[in-house]
Amino acid sequence: MYFRYMNGQRQLDPSTQHGGAPVLAGDKWIMTKWMRERAYG
Repeated sequence: MYFRYMNGQRQLDPSTQHGGAPVLAGDKWIMTKWMRERAYG
């Protein structure tokens, strides 16, 4: 799953807001990879 957070005007797109549900049974795995426009740090 990929979310593009910016629209064509480089503004945050509110339609990309999302959330997760609690685990009721079993495991939940989450992975995040940040992709930046410019170098960080």
